[in-house]
Amino acid sequence: MHRIQASYDMGWQVRSSGHKYASPTGHALLIGTLTKKVLDSVVYNKKCGVCTAHYSRYSSYENVKKNNCVHNYEGTSKAMEATALVEMLARAPEKLNVSICTIVSDDDSNGRAKAQHVTNGGKLPVMIGKPTFLADPSHRKRVFARAIYKLASAPQKTSKVSKGLAGHLKYCYGACVKRNRHLPKEELSLKVYNVLEHICKNHDNCDSAWCNDLKAKEKLKFTMHHQNIESKQRIKTLTYN
Repeated sequence: MHRIQASYDMGWQVRSSGHKYASPTGHALLIGTLTKKVLDSVVYNKKCGVCTAHYSRYSSYENVKKNNCVHNYEGTSKAMEATALVEMLARAPEKLNVSICTIVSDDDSNGRAKAQHVTNGGKLPVMIGKPTFLADPSHRKRVFARAIYKLASAPQKTSKVSKGLAGHLKYCYGACVKRNRHLPKEELSLKVYNVLEHICKNHDNCDSAWCNDLKAKEKLKFTMHHQNIESKQRIKTLTYN
């Protein structure tokens, strides 16, 4: 059986407000990271329009008009994300003839906890391979930007970060992660730290491929080197003459 990597996320009909999730529906997608094609999907509904209308009128679900009831979920809206992930992981071997070995997702700790084997406190059957998790770069960029813009909104006596600087930091962070995402975690951490060094005008660890200040410095050094060579050649010519 093939082992593949997939990205996963969930959306809700009603946008969450802070930490409050009250959407009656949720839709989750599992997408292949290489093919960019949808592998599986789940749609959860906490309510059925026909059944709800019947209950509001008769205060009972008895003798409900026959309908294609879409009510298929009980629980909180936030927990839908973890439940859908486990459901798709569990049925992937039979439905897709593959094993999902790696999941690229946001930092949902509940989903990672539920995607453990039942023997370890999770909801995943023991016969299903436990996936490893990788962080979604776009989500990490938003988390980073949220903290920086919070500093930009603080009083000037508390923070010197402006909205312009916050936007520049967000761009540099995203570009750094995208350019160096193939590196090991320790090296990537150093590259990200260099973003702050770059903003503070310390270009010792910058890369001339993206740092204009370092590029100009190297260009100046190259020009001065050739000027020194030309000067030495002129002196040599005058001396012989």
